[in-house]
Amino acid sequence: METFRYLTSTEAPAAVGPYSLGLVPNKPGQERTYTFESSNPDIATATAEILEQIKKQIDLSRVAMVKVGLPDISGYPAMNAKYAEVFSDHKPARLALAPEQGDLTMQVIVWDDTNAGDESDSVPVYLSGQVGLNPKSERPALVEGGLEAEMRQTIQNIRAALLAAELGLASVHTLQVYIPKSVNRADAEAALNEAWGDQTPTVEWEVVNQLPLSAQVEIVAKANKPIGQKLD
Repeated sequence: METFRYLTSTEAPAAVGPYSLGLVPNKPGQERTYTFESSNPDIATATAEILEQIKKQIDLSRVAMVKVGLPDISGYPAMNAKYAEVFSDHKPARLALAPEQGDLTMQVIVWDDTNAGDESDSVPVYLSGQVGLNPKSERPALVEGGLEAEMRQTIQNIRAALLAAELGLASVHTLQVYIPKSVNRADAEAALNEAWGDQTPTVEWEVVNQLPLSAQVEIVAKANKPIGQKLD
C-alpha cells in the first residue's frame, strides 16, 4: 500500500510547481519533522545541496509536506526547477515563501506509518499553501480586488481542496496565515473573519517579506480525517 492518497480537484487552482493540492495518509502513524538549510548565495546550488541531504536521510515516498523558506521570492523559479528533479513522481504538499530574513531552508514533514502499534482514530490532511489564485485562469493569476478578494478566494481554494478529501471547513482545527509586511494585520484579520464566517478555527499569524506572485495572504489549513472515512 502506498503511504498517501493524493487529492485532486477541478475547482481548485492547478499547482504552480512540482507539488500536489494535498494528500492524506492511508494508515495511522506519526509525524517526524526535519529541517535543512544552506547558506550558498546561489539558489539553484543551495537547493541542490539541501535536496541531496534530504535524499540521504529520508525516504522520499514518506514526505508529506515541505515548507520552503527563500531568502528572496525571486529565487522561486530556480528553486522550483531543482526541486522538480527530486520530487517528480511523488509530489508532497508544499508551502513556499520568503521569511523576514535568513538562508534557504526546507522543513520536511515525514509520515512514519511503519510502527504497527500506532493507534489513532484520524490522520492529518496535508494541504499545500493556498493564495488567492483564480482557478479558472489559464495562467497563474491572483483575483483582482485587493486583500479582501484574495482572502475570499484563498478560503474558496481551501474549501475545494478539503472537498477533495470529502471534508468541509468545519474539519479545520488550525489556520497558519502568512502575510507580507506591507499588509496590515488588523485588515487581514477582518478579511479572514468575514471570508470564513462563524467559528473561525485557531489562527497562527506570521509576517514574512514576500509571498509567491506578490500575494497579500497565503494560508495553510490543518485538518484531520477520520480513519474509517474512505476517499472515493
